[in-house]
Amino acid sequence: MGNLEMNYPYYYLFMKRNSFFVFLYICVIFFSSCEESDGINNDLRANWKDRNLFYIDSIADVAERNPASWKKILNYKLPPEGLGGNFYENSDYVYINILEEGDKNGKYPLYTDSVDVYYKGSLIDKDVFDYNFMSDSDFDFRNPTRFAIGGDYGVIVGLSTALQRMRIGDRWMIYISENLGYGEQEKEKIPSYSTLIFEVVLDDIIHPRFVKD
Repeated sequence: MGNLEMNYPYYYLFMKRNSFFVFLYICVIFFSSCEESDGINNDLRANWKDRNLFYIDSIADVAERNPASWKKILNYKLPPEGLGGNFYENSDYVYINILEEGDKNGKYPLYTDSVDVYYKGSLIDKDVFDYNFMSDSDFDFRNPTRFAIGGDYGVIVGLSTALQRMRIGDRWMIYISENLGYGEQEKEKIPSYSTLIFEVVLDDIIHPRFVKD
């Protein structure tokens, strides 16, 4: 006990004099770990544009080889392929993996319509950037979201293209190239040149008041 009492003032003095260096050491470790984490995130997004182009090409190949459960839809703003010598790139199409089919005799939404949908949007690295459901159990207590298909407040071209070919009850996985998405623009959680992947369930179609069924 005597030795401890004698050494305590020296220990206290040592810690007091060196507390700044201890604090500095902790800061260095903390910021190094942050930089390492940022480096990992940067590595995951390295060559992002090229990776997304390659990804949409691979999806186009899958769709081509599996016509029973996949389809491709040309950008609705473009004239049909072959008409007037028009031929298009993979990035001019939206690719659809049909998960569930709804009313086969139902009507398609029009460009002037709005739709109620359940949706989940993600990137090719599986990062989810927007959603109103995460699992089927969410359908029981979450309401669908209403979007305008076209016009100034409508959805992006790729999603508009797909929605105009859906029927109520359809559940699709929709693959949209950056060409039909946000392109070089960066949108919050969406980097530039991103392929967008949407799981969409069409719940209802809403016509404007001036349009009759």
